[in-house]
Parts: sequence; C-alpha cells; structure tokens
Amino acid sequence: LMLRRALDPGSDFDPILPPNPGDWLAEHYEEGQTHDDFIRTGKNKPDALRNTIYRSDARPMSFCPVCLRKIHHSVGFDVIDRYRRLLLFHENIGFTDEARWLQKRLKRITGHDNGK
Repeated sequence: LMLRRALDPGSDFDPILPPNPGDWLAEHYEEGQTHDDFIRTGKNKPDALRNTIYRSDARPMSFCPVCLRKIHHSVGFDVIDRYRRLLLFHENIGFTDEARWLQKRLKRITGHDNGK
C-alpha cells in the first residue's frame, strides 16, 4: 500500500514547464516516454555497460513520478528509504524548501508527520 502511494504523484509534483530557449528540449525534439513505453523497451536493467543514471543539475533531486516508477522498476529501491535519506541530506545542508517537500511527501505516503 505504501509503495502504491509512493508511486502515485498525487498533487505533490509540479508540472514540467515548457523548455526555455537554449534548453536541450527547445533545441532538440524528443518524444516523451511513458512508464509502459519504458517497460516495453526491455533495456531497463543495470548491467556492466549501463550502470549510471545521469541527471541535469537544473532538475530537482526528487525524481518526477514517471522517472520514479522507471527507476523503481529497474533497480527496485525502497522509495520511502530514499525519501528519508534525501530528507536528512537536505536538512543537514540547509535546503529547507526541498526538506519541506520531502516531509510533505513522506506524510502523504506513510500517513505520519515524521514519515515513519
């Protein structure tokens, strides 16, 4: 039940805005990819050649709902543990907005204020 809530975006995620001039997607067309498209590719498990996840510095540290489901399918990590660890990291370095979002997200998933 908690995993289902963790993979359900609810209202916690902001929509992805159109790219700005100079952004990759403003300059290069890419078709979007749904979770089902990702599963059908069959190339979604880490191996000796494909074992690194690359992300843009401009992106938030939390995956969007679709990417979260893709990564969870590929490597099977514990979403709640990831959010808890990210929360500690953000609190320790003073990223209060990110920590607040993670607290809210954990409360939605677990049903508790402290995310436990």
